Amino acid sequence: AVTHVEQYIASCGTYRRLLWVKLNGLRDQGKHLAAVEVGDALLADRPSDSDYWWWRGEDMAKVGRVVQAEADFRQSMALRMNKFASWRLAKLLGEERPCEGAFALEQLIDQKPERVGQRGHDKLAELFLEGQCATKRGAGVAKVGFGQDPIISTEATVTGVRGDFVIQTHAPFVVLSSAFAAAAKID
Repeated sequence: AVTHVEQYIASCGTYRRLLWVKLNGLRDQGKHLAAVEVGDALLADRPSDSDYWWWRGEDMAKVGRVVQAEADFRQSMALRMNKFASWRLAKLLGEERPCEGAFALEQLIDQKPERVGQRGHDKLAELFLEGQCATKRGAGVAKVGFGQDPIISTEATVTGVRGDFVIQTHAPFVVLSSAFAAAAKID
């Protein structure tokens, strides 16, 4: 399939659907580095497609580019909460950073409970206990009124350290400053 797609592209030009076929053919052949390049082309064409991000993240993980894979899974989740990116992020982070994996699954369960079966809840519990995640949870309250700017400023406490947060309501992740993370003892 890959050879046929390349021949067609050489003769007629690139079409997104053909890149999907090429991507899957490369994956079937175990050529994940080449699949990353196809993922790059798909994302250059349509960066707003959440599937393209987790597809490339999966191939990044297979070639050992863990940091880039994590970023791709997170971007996929930021664009559209989906079980594919959440599960892959939880699996990628599970051993080294179980709480981040647990929080990715928890976010999926909160937003799309119909997409998660018992296996998801079991994995969440496993990661949560393994990482002692209850001690790493944040707490806080934000009041959001209708017609307001989608950016909210609030105070919150994380591991006993109080801080000011700026939250964008459409973003599923919060980025902490290095100084706050160090004070709150968050890796």
